[in-house]
Amino acid sequence: MRYKHSLFLQNLNSESQQDESGNFIVSEPLSTFVCFCREEPNGSGRKISSPDGESVTYSSVIYTPAECPDLDPGTVVIINDVSGRPRIKGNILRFSRELKNCRIWV
Repeated sequence: MRYKHSLFLQNLNSESQQDESGNFIVSEPLSTFVCFCREEPNGSGRKISSPDGESVTYSSVIYTPAECPDLDPGTVVIINDVSGRPRIKGNILRFSRELKNCRIWV
């Protein structure tokens, strides 16, 4: 299986709710499935350039099919393994669309 992991976007529920006392209730974040993927940890401490030109050490690079939608830096992603357990959660540092796949650095 080429893409054995699942990529989810974490969306914050923007609707605020109040209880009967008028206190705001913290809403749980929602996760939206995007596509299947393959996550590879950065074991060697390699760095990439962030959008503002800084050199940043990334945790993992994620490979997705070319059909993956464009994802913006700063978006929170969750990668789950085959059994549905989270492998990694982090902010997108960089997104790159290639000829046959996309790469996401987290």
